[in-house]
Amino acid sequence: MDPMAADKRVLIIGLVTMVVLLGVGVTGAALFTRSACGDIELQSVAPGVSDQDRAVVLDELGITGELAQRLDGTFQDLEAAFGPISGVADVGDATDLMALDGVAGAIGADRVTVVDGAGSSVLAGAAFDEPAQVVGSGGQLFSLALINPLTGQVDAFAPVDPTLDAGTCVDTAVVGEPFAFHLDAADAALLLFRVEEDSAFPEVELRGGEGRRWITSLDVPVAPPGILAERISGGLGEDLVVAARRVIPGETEPVAVALGRDDGQPRWEVDPSALDAVIQETPVWTTVLAVAEDVVILGVSDDEARDVITPVALGSADGSVRWIGDPIAGSVDVQVIGDTVWLLGRLAGGIEVARLDASDGSPRSEPWRADDEGILRVVDGMPLVVSDARLSAWEDPSDADDHGWQAIATAAGDDAAVVFRDARSTDGTVRVLLGVDGDAGLLVTFQGS
Repeated sequence: MDPMAADKRVLIIGLVTMVVLLGVGVTGAALFTRSACGDIELQSVAPGVSDQDRAVVLDELGITGELAQRLDGTFQDLEAAFGPISGVADVGDATDLMALDGVAGAIGADRVTVVDGAGSSVLAGAAFDEPAQVVGSGGQLFSLALINPLTGQVDAFAPVDPTLDAGTCVDTAVVGEPFAFHLDAADAALLLFRVEEDSAFPEVELRGGEGRRWITSLDVPVAPPGILAERISGGLGEDLVVAARRVIPGETEPVAVALGRDDGQPRWEVDPSALDAVIQETPVWTTVLAVAEDVVILGVSDDEARDVITPVALGSADGSVRWIGDPIAGSVDVQVIGDTVWLLGRLAGGIEVARLDASDGSPRSEPWRADDEGILRVVDGMPLVVSDARLSAWEDPSDADDHGWQAIATAAGDDAAVVFRDARSTDGTVRVLLGVDGDAGLLVTFQGS
């Protein structure tokens, strides 16, 4: 063999190998240095049809005949309860409503839509891909790269205004940045649990559209970041931020702490001994269910029976235990209206709603049961159960001869062609989200109760 040819072949092989290795290195570096902020970008989409006249919207969506007649009956029920319709908007596959300042938002698995105050015009629409999720209410939303729903871990987050324009993104996946875990988002604020990779410096952080408002250290047992985050829950109130955690018998760290919403300063903490009645021989999970002006509601569940929740009421002023309620099976919704606590428990194939005195936990009426799935909302100052087939409102004995839970609107037919998905209200304006024919979503706005 020609020595020169052999040398040339070796040189060519070396050059090719170098190019391949360089390409692999560049590609790997790009993967590892890629910002997670790219995962939460919102892509503008064409707005759906909207109008003051519901007939115009139904016609544009091709909803005619019997289905349109059935919807008209539902519209009439709703107008009798909430006043005249001021607007109807197509919001696609949206399943939840967001109460925004002066406008309204509807969100689905991969799309968010914002409509004007009257509900007759779509102001903005955007699509997003996993792991992005849009959360919040009030004057500020937030886009999160939620990579682990179990722990709430987010790799990036950014404020999003009601026009769906995003602000500065914070990438929490970069080296040196503490892990971030989503706890709550409401009233133009985002609540996060932050902790270093080595579990050092566990903290609670409150952010707004302008950035960090405050960050406060949290006294918790040592554990890997993901495990710590899974065991911690948090809730935002008007004056307080409350965090609670899973407790193992014998631990001395607080089971719950309250911080001032304005400044993050500690207000009170709850020693595990205060919950001896529910902390027995096995670990218990403590979840923040509601943070109201006068009372904080925690849900306590045994490590071996997570689907059975015992409500515990704490005084908002000092964290003292007011009362411990009866266990409720299934997941729970809680709303506090004035001096009444409303608890909705989801049973197998149905719901049960309890009405309790906020001061001592005593029942104010017999529990109401319904063979339907549902969620509990506060609409126009009253508790409202939203289920697929009906909206049910509580009629107080002082306000009606036929008091108790009453169906104020129904979805005609039993084929689920029309279903109620959600309902919310702000400043006297009520909004109801309807699902139509499986994939369409109508946001209906009412002005005047």
